[in-house]
Amino acid sequence: MASINYSNRDYESIKNDLLLRASEIVPEWTSRDPSDFGVLLVDLWAYFADVLHYYVDRSAKEAFITTATQRESLLALASLFDYAPQLQTAAAATVVVDGSNVPANQTVVIPSGTVFVAPATTTSPIVYFSSTSSASASASLNPAIPVVEGQIVVDETVGTSNGLANQRFFLYYPNVIGNSVAISVLEGPVVNGSPSAVEYVYINKLIDAASNSKVFTVNINADNETEIVFGNGVNGKIPNPGQSIVASYRYGVGASGNIEINRITQFQASPSQYLSVFSSSVATGGLNAESLESLRVNIPNAFATQNRAVSLSDYKALVLNVGGVAKGTASYNSGTVTVYAVPFVNNYLSYESDSILVSTELRNSIVNYYEPRQMIGANVTAASVVNLTAVNITTTVNVLDGFIASSVLTDVTNALNTLFEFDNVFFNQTLSKGTIYRTIMDVTGVDYATLSLPSTETITSGQYGLLKKGTFTITTVGGVTG
Repeated sequence: MASINYSNRDYESIKNDLLLRASEIVPEWTSRDPSDFGVLLVDLWAYFADVLHYYVDRSAKEAFITTATQRESLLALASLFDYAPQLQTAAAATVVVDGSNVPANQTVVIPSGTVFVAPATTTSPIVYFSSTSSASASASLNPAIPVVEGQIVVDETVGTSNGLANQRFFLYYPNVIGNSVAISVLEGPVVNGSPSAVEYVYINKLIDAASNSKVFTVNINADNETEIVFGNGVNGKIPNPGQSIVASYRYGVGASGNIEINRITQFQASPSQYLSVFSSSVATGGLNAESLESLRVNIPNAFATQNRAVSLSDYKALVLNVGGVAKGTASYNSGTVTVYAVPFVNNYLSYESDSILVSTELRNSIVNYYEPRQMIGANVTAASVVNLTAVNITTTVNVLDGFIASSVLTDVTNALNTLFEFDNVFFNQTLSKGTIYRTIMDVTGVDYATLSLPSTETITSGQYGLLKKGTFTITTVGGVTG
């Protein structure tokens, strides 16, 4: 008797196996006409088995980091490896307020939490920023005010404690900025007939907390919803039963908050009719919740380092776990590890400066992150500046007959731009002249090209720097003018 080949998993193979088996078990059934009811049943079983095998294969792929395609699968794998995915971070900027219209001998106070607005454009959504400190403006004083991206939510009641271990509550808004979450439980002494709020402190992992520690942690699901998780009485205190859980936080637009200079142009609600926005700096540091590709890289790195920084490679691998860091590397000299890290730069193709400044806040976050993970006596510092090397390109592109020269010019420019997008540059990068040639030649309609710049065969960013787009001068010859 013929056996079924279980390696046959597609519709046609399964159908042929079933018909072959049927011819041996039910030899009197000889019809193979598609209208035959028996053939119909075989078709249905083969179709069902084909679909079933597809889902079996998909399920198997979702069980491995390198082949998983669903965010929830990678988040589950991250939890299995005790890896905490990076949360969304907010861009930061500085706004200069114009106080020239304030009456003489008067001062206007701009309170902390004042909301500023960057209106929407054709390529960017509306972005809200709030001040992180108060300031005063007058006719002779235009204050520079630090601001962070995100809309503010205050005292949102997210639920009531049931007294059980590992309670979980969802915040109402998605895309929450991780380090902005503040949680209180109304379990303090009674004041004016109501229990007062007791603040719970964020902790990266509840397993590090003592039994009576008033702490919480944050999880982000595949839909970018934020879940607040409390302890179990062994690691982290269980909120008193029957008491309300209150959250304050900001939610925002992540990397889209990294806006250009002078994009912040107005108050949402001005504290005074005499004030207006004079200027604003470039906003940097905004990141979306960790991407699939980042999770694919960082989960194995975190497992390999075992969440400790001993070797220089550990420092390089762990820097990407710091919230707000998009790229990083490290160096060692005389007992000190220097970490070079940069936030995401949204306008990198038009970035004019020859360096990226690393904010004091981000540098402090980096040092604090390594503090419990490095060996006793080790020193770590974060560089305040990452240098950029501009790559200038001058080329003459010969266009094939029948192709529109202006369209080819646009396509060549876009192809070269791709080389210098922020996601495509990295520390200690070497870009060859041949790579630039191949990029141009891969554009449809290009016959051949000659390069005047760069004049050297290779351009390097240096071990602790990045390449950036310089000046492009592209001339087309031939083709159709239009």
